[in-house]
Amino acid sequence: MNKKILKKVEQHLITPEEAYDLLYGSEKKSGRFITMRMNIHSAKFVGYLISALFFIPWPIGIAKVFLKKMAKAKKIDVEPQLIDQMIKSSRNTSMKVENKDAKIKFIIL
Repeated sequence: MNKKILKKVEQHLITPEEAYDLLYGSEKKSGRFITMRMNIHSAKFVGYLISALFFIPWPIGIAKVFLKKMAKAKKIDVEPQLIDQMIKSSRNTSMKVENKDAKIKFIIL
């Protein structure tokens, strides 16, 4: 199947963008769970507590509610649709934050 699609691109029957969509799919799946590991150098207990809370992945719906409430409380101008769009395209995303004070790792499953 891959060779057929590449032949179509070679013969200019489809564009490379269309071929990419055919090969890999154009729509990302929504993330369902979030997990987090935290290591704070100055406050080890807090890091262990948060790591223990997120030992089992949490449903992303709970995180979505907290994100929206925090945005309202801190008066950050973020539309709820933007948060929903970010979560919809976030499956299999991993983020590491490392500095001299802490190491934090988020994984969206």
